[in-house]
Amino acid sequence: MVITWTGIAAGQFLAASKIVASITGIPHQWAVIASASFLVIYTVIGGQKSILRTDLFQFGLLAIAILAAVAWLFGTTPFSLKALDIRLFSPTFGALDLLYYLVVVAGSYLICPMMFGRILSSDSPASARKASFTSALGMLIFAFAITSIGLWAKASGIDFKGSDPLNALIGSVFPAWLSFLMLFGILAAILSTADTVLLTAAGILEHDVLDGDSIHRTQFWVGLIAIVASAIALFETDIVDLLLKTYQGYTSGIVPALFIALAASGSRKVKSGYLFAAITLGYALGTGGSLFATGTSQKLMAFAGILASSLIALAGLRPERKI
Repeated sequence: MVITWTGIAAGQFLAASKIVASITGIPHQWAVIASASFLVIYTVIGGQKSILRTDLFQFGLLAIAILAAVAWLFGTTPFSLKALDIRLFSPTFGALDLLYYLVVVAGSYLICPMMFGRILSSDSPASARKASFTSALGMLIFAFAITSIGLWAKASGIDFKGSDPLNALIGSVFPAWLSFLMLFGILAAILSTADTVLLTAAGILEHDVLDGDSIHRTQFWVGLIAIVASAIALFETDIVDLLLKTYQGYTSGIVPALFIALAASGSRKVKSGYLFAAITLGYALGTGGSLFATGTSQKLMAFAGILASSLIALAGLRPERKI
């Protein structure tokens, strides 16, 4: 998991650096260093409490930015649905691609230490349930809003010259005030994820790998993981590719095995040897596919990893001993 979360942190640093560079004009390398340094400082000083407190502000800024963008686009230049040619599949995006994104990307949230950490930080089970349902509803609303922005971009007929539509809208369509609001809103979302990623990776390393409980060592791991992630971000340019490579190993090996272990807990238990083998083989297949294969082969190796991890974990199930 530490490897996975280090890769995700690198993706967050890379995304943050692009926003910082576009706002300030500084080179990519310095933008990565500035973004990582800021995140490490306030994560180390404030810990989980500072992350939870800043999350509300960051969410508010992102929400205002997205809703303002939707209101401005549809308020100034509404479009007709007849102008859209919406298809679920295309020559470059088929059923296997859809399944891959649903399983590999969405699957990473099925067993997610970041989400578990936030839920377990709640002051009561009732608060945790309320926050979970509220967050799920909010995700649906903002998914609809973001999709609406994409549909507007498609219907507008603007030639984005291969650029990402949202970045193109920020750069050439939105008025200056809305462009800056969107940039800061996106940056807030990135920071909200990146700080949690750093603390999650450091916590896993300290508590689960080293079986320790030292706050100072955890702070040290935050800094060390940030250094490794920054080094990766300095030489990477494709955010989506970096995140997909990271997600694929995690979703192929860790998610199926741990999901089965958690689902069976209470009545049955997965033998530790089988659990280790399931995670190792699934992770190796998924990561191998992301690094050494492309196209259909890459996706099939991800599914092969999920299948292998699931079958081995199921084979290792045994009844719990009653005392």
